[in-house]
Amino acid sequence: MSARIENDRFETVGCLQDYRIGEKLGSGSHGSIYHTCCDENEIEDINNCEYVTKEVKFNRYNNIRSFRQEVLLQKKAARHHLAPEIVKTEIKGTGGIFVMKKVYQTLYDHLLQNDDEDMADKIYSALTSLINLKIHHNDFHIRNIMMDKHYNVLLIDFGKSTTIEEGKSNECLNKDFDKLIDTVMSEELSVPKFLKRLIELHRSSFAFKPKNTKSRNKSVKRKSKNTKRKSKSTI
Repeated sequence: MSARIENDRFETVGCLQDYRIGEKLGSGSHGSIYHTCCDENEIEDINNCEYVTKEVKFNRYNNIRSFRQEVLLQKKAARHHLAPEIVKTEIKGTGGIFVMKKVYQTLYDHLLQNDDEDMADKIYSALTSLINLKIHHNDFHIRNIMMDKHYNVLLIDFGKSTTIEEGKSNECLNKDFDKLIDTVMSEELSVPKFLKRLIELHRSSFAFKPKNTKSRNKSVKRKSKNTKRKSKSTI
């Protein structure tokens, strides 16, 4: 059975054969995400299932070709444990749908509670591994970086991703890294240890290209001072 969309909701409980659709989890520029169950599981609470469905509506920015590219690149990343596994795909007249394994939480949610410098190593390792696969994510920010329950890093939303041309790997790595740093620093997050470690990793890499290094270091120090003031005020 195919899903039909009305008022941004699935009209039927069916999405793809053998899967059932639940409530919407969220929306972005490249589609909407829904809770999803496999019918065989017979789980009563559909919002606690182990899958999610991404629905992409075709328009002048998203078409069949870009949808197939997104699926292809995510599947390639998933084979190397860098993205959630896609288990089902369907293209219909007005858009495309794919079902993938659900992941635990976003990097944003994790950093709200933890100034985790060890996570910086995992994320930078995932980014460099993706670049080595000749995949430029091109939307590498803290809400597109996910973690499973064992805190392994998995990447989502390959809607803007492209294959990397010969000789462009360093350029793509720097671009994705800059996007990540900029989004971390634009949020109300107090994570000076995480930021410091992330910048150290990139500065020590072969691909490093300075960009606003002084201003970023000042921002990291300022965040660290603010964190110390907050901790003192709670004593």
